[in-house]
Amino acid sequence: MALGDNARVVRVDRGDLMLAAAVVLLDDERLHMWAGGTSHATLDGFSPNYLLWATEIRTAIEWRKRWVEGGRSNEPMKTRHGMSPLRLYACVTLSGA
Repeated sequence: MALGDNARVVRVDRGDLMLAAAVVLLDDERLHMWAGGTSHATLDGFSPNYLLWATEIRTAIEWRKRWVEGGRSNEPMKTRHGMSPLRLYACVTLSGA
């Protein structure tokens, strides 16, 4: 809750049934797709993951984000849809040492 407008929930519903949902993180330029999932592996012959993916991309466009950052898993789907990996760096600092 402390993230305020920097975190939003994106949902895909079919009637009263929630098919998929994700918590997306936002910064000035990017929509970060890191935490999402589906309630069913397949439904009526398709994966709700594709609907969630499309909804997240549509959300990034509607919120005028320049970049979409896809998180750390599901590389085959990301590659199939034109995403490419970037090297990640982490910085750690010790305070009070």
